[in-house]
Amino acid sequence: MYHLGHNLKSKKFSDSVIPVFYEAAKAYDKVEFHHIMNQIRRFNASNVFKYLSEAGFEKWSRAYFLGHRYNIMTTNIAECRWFHERRSIALEMKGKLTDYYDKVSEERRNGARVMTVEPISINTFLVKDGDVGGQVDLASKTCSCRVFDID
Repeated sequence: MYHLGHNLKSKKFSDSVIPVFYEAAKAYDKVEFHHIMNQIRRFNASNVFKYLSEAGFEKWSRAYFLGHRYNIMTTNIAECRWFHERRSIALEMKGKLTDYYDKVSEERRNGARVMTVEPISINTFLVKDGDVGGQVDLASKTCSCRVFDID
């Protein structure tokens, strides 16, 4: 996703398509993904869409990603350096989470307080956030929204 975003810039595609590309890349659901990709088609249409299609959706989008997010191997030297730098920072941490993820965790806890959870079975629950809901299966570690599945 990161490299494709930069390639869109270097290939002189419209700057306004780049944030829409990242929105598509981060969509968990295939329906939402295709809705956003249809917006990309409308830009200068087929060139950007064709380029992204040829790259293979499964290589850059969450909606089509087939693996688990954190079982990553890389041979790219820049990415190896990135992981090394993060590891060095992590070794200096005093808590279990970085300051950033401590804040994210707190925000998510606050958000979870307004959600309702209704049991369907011993391992399956309907989680609602206002009008939006998803079915979570703790045994299979899946959710109909796919957030739990991927992250």
